[in-house]
Amino acid sequence: MASTELLVALASAGATAIVSSVTSDAWQALRDRVARILGRGDDQREVIQGEVMDEVRAAILQASGSDRPAIVAAQRERVSALLVEAMAGDPVAAEETRSLIAEFAPTVDIESVSGDQHAHAEGEAQQAVQYTGVQTNTFKRD
Repeated sequence: MASTELLVALASAGATAIVSSVTSDAWQALRDRVARILGRGDDQREVIQGEVMDEVRAAILQASGSDRPAIVAAQRERVSALLVEAMAGDPVAAEETRSLIAEFAPTVDIESVSGDQHAHAEGEAQQAVQYTGVQTNTFKRD
């Protein structure tokens, strides 16, 4: 089972791809795929999760003005929380979320995130720092 931090990072990347796609031509296919991931093999739950995705889309499309960034962020967090729950209960959901990100994230306009990071390592320590997203590192000793 993946660590909580990894699940949260993966869910965040997935939620960003999903929320960024609400106005794209790919929305219906993406919506259906997300509903399957969140439904975890239960047809009735899948229908309900599809309706949740419709609510997310409607909230984003109706948002305007100075409230829009907060509404988009709230919907992104909503989707992220749903993905974390699904992945925690079903390890296959994490692979499906990775696949969804690989397929849909490159085709959407994902907002960039910036910030400051400070890291320090001494001696034989190795570290990798990433501000957001999912990262896999392999360290080898010479």
